[in-house]
Amino acid sequence: MTTAMDKDLAAMLARAKASTKFNQPMPLVDNALLIVNDASLSYNDKVSQIEVLELQAKAEATHQLAAFAEVWESLHALTPLDEVTER
Repeated sequence: MTTAMDKDLAAMLARAKASTKFNQPMPLVDNALLIVNDASLSYNDKVSQIEVLELQAKAEATHQLAAFAEVWESLHALTPLDEVTER
């Protein structure tokens, strides 16, 4: 059974997918998330590499900059506390 809310949400999603403002590639963020998930890197290495990508996004004044908050949140959520405090 489809409700009015389901239809509204589907319409909002369709508009977002069709929007050039919201439907842009984000290669710097994609690379940052690959770093977050790279088990071979230490927390400090991840921070250093993500900072470089974030600075690049700032320098280019891209739409990607706002998404770096999600990158940092992901890194902190996935990193054990003892590794974070060693920094």
